[in-house]
Amino acid sequence: MKRILSLFLTLIMLLPLLISCADGKSRDKEIAEKNEEDGEYNILILGDDLMDQSKAYEYFNKFCKANDKDVVVEHRTEKDARLYTFADLCESDKGFAEQVSKAEMIIFEEGTAETATTVESLERILEYANDPITVNVNFYGYQKRFYKSIFKEKFKDMQYADADYYVKSIIASDEYILGYEHLYMDDRIHPNRLCGYLTAIVIYCEVFNATPKVMNFESFEYDKKLLSCVPEEWQGREDELWDKLHEMLIDLM
Repeated sequence: MKRILSLFLTLIMLLPLLISCADGKSRDKEIAEKNEEDGEYNILILGDDLMDQSKAYEYFNKFCKANDKDVVVEHRTEKDARLYTFADLCESDKGFAEQVSKAEMIIFEEGTAETATTVESLERILEYANDPITVNVNFYGYQKRFYKSIFKEKFKDMQYADADYYVKSIIASDEYILGYEHLYMDDRIHPNRLCGYLTAIVIYCEVFNATPKVMNFESFEYDKKLLSCVPEEWQGREDELWDKLHEMLIDLM
């Protein structure tokens, strides 16, 4: 009886992992089917200065390529943009409206916004789309103003890439690795590429239901612009820093 109970408890503990693996494979199958249908699985990333300065979209695209995801990643960033900026663009810019219509997935972030405005703006954008998956990105250092309960009333399948949670956890760790000052530019407003790199990992893991443990990180250690963000105490030991950050994210996820 004890053996049966032990086996049952083990299966219960493994169930979330098994579901996660199944979901991850489901997304790959969905991409393969779409590519077979019309040759492209399109991901569109929308953002403001935070996305543009951090280059999170660039690193996300590189992760997709490094991990053999057969997707097309496009982005549109506008200075001081809010989601209504892109809703207006759908109406005024035919080329952008076509991008939106082709997207199987729309990844968006909005640093500061009223929830009601954001919901309305997203609804306007989706009028031009063809039932895409939506992914909401939250950068480190910017409080969430999107309340999930309100969003889920309108967008039941929305996914959340909460980079703020994971980066805060790294910074708050007893083993000091990084500080706020290492993740932002001199203006202390715009995230730098190191923050963008970590954000891109969180987005990738959310989109593909993966963990950093199964990701390919090869070649990123040679990114000179990313290396320029490494804290002074880690310079010359960048490989150790990347390994430490990846290990912490594995533990958190």
